[in-house]
Amino acid sequence: MLFRRRVNFLLNGLFKVVFGILCGLLIAAFLRRLLLPCSSLKGGLCCRSRPPSESPPPLGTNWVHSVPTSKRLVFIGVLTAQKYLDSRAAAILDTWARSVPGVVIFFSRANSETSLRDLPLVSLPGVDDAYPPQKKSFMMLKYMHDHFLNEFEWFMRVDDDVYLRGDKLEVFLRSVNSTIAQFIGQAGLGTKEEFGLLSLDNDDNYCMGGPGMILSRETLRRVVPNISACLKNLLSTHEDVEVGRCVRRFAGIPCTWAYEMQSIFYHNSSGQEAFTGNLKLREVVRATTLHPIKQTVNQYRIYDFFLRERALDARQQLHNKMRLWHELNTHLGEAAVDGPPVERATAFQKLSAQNRPSMNSFFPRQRDDLIPFEFFSRSFYSPVNMAPKRALAPQWKAAIEEVVLDAMTLINRHSRQRSRVIDFKEILYGYARLDPLHGVDFVLDMLLVYRKYRGRKMTVPVRRHAYMRMPFVGIRWVEDSDELAGPMPVQRQHEPFLNRLLGGGDAAQHERAVEEDSHTVHFILPLSGRLEVFKRFLENFEKVCLEPKEDVSLNIVLFQHDTEDRTAETIAAVKQLKTQYPAYELRVIPVQGPFSRGLALEVGASLLPDAALLFFVDVDIHWEPGFLQRLRRNVRRGSQVFFPIVFSQYDPQMVEDNNELLSVSSSAGYWRQFGFGIAALFNSDLRAVGGFDTSITGWGKEDVDFFSRLLLSNVTVFRAIDPDLFHIYHPVSCDSSLPPAQLLMCEGSKAASFASLQRLARELLTHRLPEYELPSPIDKQREGFVRR
Repeated sequence: MLFRRRVNFLLNGLFKVVFGILCGLLIAAFLRRLLLPCSSLKGGLCCRSRPPSESPPPLGTNWVHSVPTSKRLVFIGVLTAQKYLDSRAAAILDTWARSVPGVVIFFSRANSETSLRDLPLVSLPGVDDAYPPQKKSFMMLKYMHDHFLNEFEWFMRVDDDVYLRGDKLEVFLRSVNSTIAQFIGQAGLGTKEEFGLLSLDNDDNYCMGGPGMILSRETLRRVVPNISACLKNLLSTHEDVEVGRCVRRFAGIPCTWAYEMQSIFYHNSSGQEAFTGNLKLREVVRATTLHPIKQTVNQYRIYDFFLRERALDARQQLHNKMRLWHELNTHLGEAAVDGPPVERATAFQKLSAQNRPSMNSFFPRQRDDLIPFEFFSRSFYSPVNMAPKRALAPQWKAAIEEVVLDAMTLINRHSRQRSRVIDFKEILYGYARLDPLHGVDFVLDMLLVYRKYRGRKMTVPVRRHAYMRMPFVGIRWVEDSDELAGPMPVQRQHEPFLNRLLGGGDAAQHERAVEEDSHTVHFILPLSGRLEVFKRFLENFEKVCLEPKEDVSLNIVLFQHDTEDRTAETIAAVKQLKTQYPAYELRVIPVQGPFSRGLALEVGASLLPDAALLFFVDVDIHWEPGFLQRLRRNVRRGSQVFFPIVFSQYDPQMVEDNNELLSVSSSAGYWRQFGFGIAALFNSDLRAVGGFDTSITGWGKEDVDFFSRLLLSNVTVFRAIDPDLFHIYHPVSCDSSLPPAQLLMCEGSKAASFASLQRLARELLTHRLPEYELPSPIDKQREGFVRR
C-alpha cells in the first residue's frame, strides 16, 4: 500500500515536470516568434502574417492565393541593402507600396536583419550587398520566375530610392499587351564617358535600372533559364546594362525605344538635391516613377503631395458634376414652365448651388467689402498694398506656375484623341485676388503654341483666357488617441521626474513667467513742446499704468522748443501727477541744445541701471491694457529685444465713418512696418551695441541706425503687430534743412499717413480732375507738369 502511494506520487511529479517543460517550450516558441526580430529567424521571407522557413519558400503555390485577383497585375521587386531596410524600405512600405496593383517584395543579401516584422523581405542565399549588384539583380529575377511566373502578368525591378505611382502604373500596364515579350523602361546607352565601353552593339540598349524596368511574363520565361550564362559573361560593372544585354540575347528584344519613356520613368540628375524643392512641376506630375529619392523624408513628402493632388482632382470632378447638374436642372426647369413644377429641394441640388465654382461666389454687401483683383505681368500691381508696383514675390510665382500647370493639364486632357498638343509659352498678363472664403482666383491671358501632328500638320501661336481658382483645402480633424482615453488629471503627469526634482518643467516656466511680469517698465519719452498732446499722453499713462498700479516709471527728456516755450507748464503737469501718485517715479530731465531723439533716449537710459527694462516711446503713442504684459514677455535680457509694429492712424478728415477713435481697419490706418522708433529692451543690451548715434539731429534716422546694428548683434530682434498700440495722427512738418536721407524719410512718412489708397482713388474719381497743359521742353527738363 505504501509502495503504491510512492509510485503514484512519483508518477504525478514526473507528469507535472513533463507538462511544465512542454508548456515552457510552447510559450518560449510563441514569444520567440512574437518578440524576436526577423533577423534572428531562419529563412528567406519575413512577414508578419506567416512565419518564415529555412529557405525562401515557394510563395507562388500558397501565399499568393490570398492576394485578390485585382492585385495580381504586377509583381514589384525592390532591390535594397541591409543598411536601408529600416529607412528606405520602411518608407516605401508606408507610402507608395499601398497603392500598387500588385505586391511589393524587398530583396536583400543573405541573412538580412530588420526590426520591422511586417516588411515582406526575401534574403537571397549566396548574395551580398557588394556594389555593383549584378548577382543580386539576376537572383531576384530568378526568384520571381521560380515562385510567381504564372501568378502575375508583369514583373518590375526598382531601386529602393524610387517613388512609384500605382494608379498611373496600372493605367499604363493595362494598355500594353502582356502576352508577348516586352522589356519596358527608359532606354539608355550610357554617359558620354562610357560610350563605346559598355560592349553594346550598334542597335543595342538597356533599360535604366534606377527609374525601374518592367518585364512581361514571356520575357521572364525566356531569360531566367539562361541566367547562369549571363552571369558568366559580364562585360561591364553596371547591372542594368547586363540585364539588358541578357534580355536582348535570350528574349530577342531591346528596351523600348520611345521618347515618352523619359517622362514615364523620370530620372532627375540633381543627385542629393533631387525632388527637394517645388514638386508642382510638369515632369513630376506626368511621371509614373521618380528617381532618385536619396532623402527618406522626401518619400513621405512626395506621397503627401500626390494625396493632395488626388483630393484636388476629386474636388474638380465633383465641381464638374455640379456644373452639369446645374445646367440640366436649369434646362429642365425652363422646359417645365407649362407642366408640373420641378422638384428643386434635393440635397445634391442644394450642394451644387452652394459649391458650384464661380468668380461670383462672394457677394459684397457694401463698397468696402469688394475684393479687388491685382494685376500682374512682369511686375505686380496692387491697389491695396503700400507699394503699388513691386516684383512678383516667390509665393506668387509658385502659385502662378501651379495654376498654369493645372490649366495646361485641362487643355491637353484630350490631346491624344484629337491628334494635337498645346504647349505653354508665356503669360501676357493676369489678374489675381484672394477670396478668404473660397481661395485664390486667377484670370490669365496666356500665349500658347498649337501643334497638330496628324493630318494637316501645323504649328501656330494662339492666345487663350483661363479662369482658374486655387481652392483652400478643407479642414482636417485629427484625433489624439491620448485625449480619447478620458479627462487628464490635474497633476503634471507629463512632467519628467528630473525636471520636478531640479526645478524644471512647468514649475520653472511658471516661475520665469512670474519673474518676467515683475520687471519695472521704464518709459523714456523724448519731448519738445506739444503741451496739449503731452497732456493726452499723461491721461493715457494714468489710466493704463498708474490707476491699475502697474510697475512702471516715466522719464521725460525735455528739450526747449524754438517757438513754443511751455517748459514750465510741462513740468507743472508732471508735478501735479506726481502729487496724486507719490509712490511712482515720474521725473523731467531738461536737456539743452537742438532736439535729438537719439540723444534724449541716451540721456534717459544713462540714468537707469543695466538691469532696467527700457521702453522707448513717443508722445503720439497710445496703448491699451494688456500691452505691458506682452512687452515684458517679449523681451529677454541678453537674447531678445522687442520692436512692436504700431497701428498708425490716417488723417481723421480722410476717414469715412470715423465713429471709433481707436479702430483697426484698412480705411482707418496702416501697420507701420518700416517704423523702428518704438522699442523695448534691457539697458545692458542697449550698451552692448553702442547705444544711439547722438550726432543725428532732427527728425528720424536714429531708429533705423540703431535697428540695423541690433540685427548684426547676437540678440534676436522680435517684431510683431500689437492691436493695443496706436500712433495717433498729427500733421507732419518736414524741415527742408534736414539732410537728404532724413528729409526723404520724413516726406515718405507724411505721405503714408495721409489716407488709404482706396480713399485717394475715390477722391480722384469723385472730384473733378485738375487740367494739365502739355509739358514744354523746359518742363520736361524739370520732369514736371504746369497746372493751369
